Amino acid sequence: MPPETFAAFKAAFAKGRYFNDHIRNHFRYRVAPTYGDLVVARVRNRQSSLTTARSLTNDHQPPKRA
Repeated sequence: MPPETFAAFKAAFAKGRYFNDHIRNHFRYRVAPTYGDLVVARVRNRQSSLTTARSLTNDHQPPKRA
């Protein structure tokens, strides 16, 4: 978004009206991840790597005897 558009948005009396008339559907965007999303992804990644490590070590152990 151009700086002029942002400045006009900040100065607008009715920000919702300005947003709907001048910003919504006028610019491309993407949703940025939140801090919580990053933490969840990191925990899931760590869990999957631990599961992979466990399966690799369990595959090469001899069977237990009674």
